[in-house]
Amino acid sequence: MHLQELTLTFHQKMMRLIFSLDLDQRAGIRVLVVDSLPFQAGTFELDLPKAETVLPARQWKVKR
Repeated sequence: MHLQELTLTFHQKMMRLIFSLDLDQRAGIRVLVVDSLPFQAGTFELDLPKAETVLPARQWKVKR
């Protein structure tokens, strides 16, 4: 499964989260936990080490 991005809208503000994740059950990744940022306007891209299965909020980087 490939998860590209997710866009959330709340009170006329838009938050775009770019994941670019490939989840491959054959590679052993069955569960992935992603801690999101507090809702805020902007575009954020996940900056992740490929072997992690728990991704803390600090892995999100502002995309300009």
